[in-house]
Amino acid sequence: MLRRLRSAISDDVIDLFASQLIAVSASMLLTLFTASTLGAHGRGVFALVIGTANLIAQAVSFSLHVGAANAYRSGDGGAIRHQLKVAALLALAVLVVGVPISLALPQGTTLGPVEGVLICVLAAVLLIQSFATGTIQGVGLAAVYRRLVTINALLGLALGLISAFLTRSPTPVLLSWAAASVVTSLAALPVLRRLSQDGGTTIPVRSVLTDSAAAHVGSLGQQLLFRADIPILGAFAPIREVGLYSVASPVANVVFLLAQTASMATFGVGREGNSLPAHETRLRRILGIYLAVAIPTALLLMAGGAWLIPRLLPEFTQTPLLIALLVPGTVVQGVARIGLASLFARSDQRSSMIVGIGSALLSLAYFPAIIGAGAVGAAVASSAIYCAQAALVGLVLRRTRTPVVSADE
Repeated sequence: MLRRLRSAISDDVIDLFASQLIAVSASMLLTLFTASTLGAHGRGVFALVIGTANLIAQAVSFSLHVGAANAYRSGDGGAIRHQLKVAALLALAVLVVGVPISLALPQGTTLGPVEGVLICVLAAVLLIQSFATGTIQGVGLAAVYRRLVTINALLGLALGLISAFLTRSPTPVLLSWAAASVVTSLAALPVLRRLSQDGGTTIPVRSVLTDSAAAHVGSLGQQLLFRADIPILGAFAPIREVGLYSVASPVANVVFLLAQTASMATFGVGREGNSLPAHETRLRRILGIYLAVAIPTALLLMAGGAWLIPRLLPEFTQTPLLIALLVPGTVVQGVARIGLASLFARSDQRSSMIVGIGSALLSLAYFPAIIGAGAVGAAVASSAIYCAQAALVGLVLRRTRTPVVSADE
């Protein structure tokens, strides 16, 4: 089975999988250590700040890296320089708008002025880092991308562990995370500068931005599904519940590694020609291999969480239940991601945008679930939403009969 999976993916996909494995492993170690040292309340503050910052960064990013990478592949390396300037302006706008609002927040609340400013700073930094690493991945420099992710993950882990151990406060850990992102972005700049000098074609700026906008509509719904749960939970539930949930979520999302690898393998379908039957045959094969690996992994995660979490983190007694509720959704999420990758492989932007808009609407289900049942409601809603999204992707795929033409997305 492993040989069959390996034959379905390229060396670049292996590099990308290794990047994510490093990032997820470092995040998992930091999650467990901060949960132990900060407690449920401190861990909740950390997760709420970083989760909200990530959501803002993704929402404001405009998917500029997509337009930059596509323009580069079309011969316009100079588009990378322009898109980087736009990303910097967006990051500056986040600070200019967000910091004054943060300073006006009342003291003594979960999200006070300090936490608000941290969200703004992290969102701005993560926006730049996301553009830099996303562009480098998008132009096909998988090995460089892996090195950048490794720098970010290991530096963030080392600084985070030290600051959590010495201070027992979430603020220094968050600053450590921001410092790692800054270093990663600085390490990426020479690569972006070199790429921006390649090519002799000039693509109109409007076309590059339009390309980014179309991709953003398609991906924003997925980002909302993946990232909106913790900010919404922080708005309507006690911060301690955010802490409990923030440990369960990364454990359940280990399945995301398998889903992402399978979806990247699906991109390769577009390189095999325009045969729709061949595309569907390869898609079914990848889906079958994914489920054969993901389902046993999910069972191991639930069993391991039930046995290990109470022993390592006695304060987090509800977390194994949350893991058990989240894991089925993460498995189904992989099915949806493979389907989305198939749409991208067909260069079907219209269908991708339909799924993106539908996913954004589905994310609204978090509100009543969290208001009614807190962290448990968020976990149940997460799995239910991913099941609904998978059904939506399946419906769109059945109605799509466009031949495969490329895998640029």
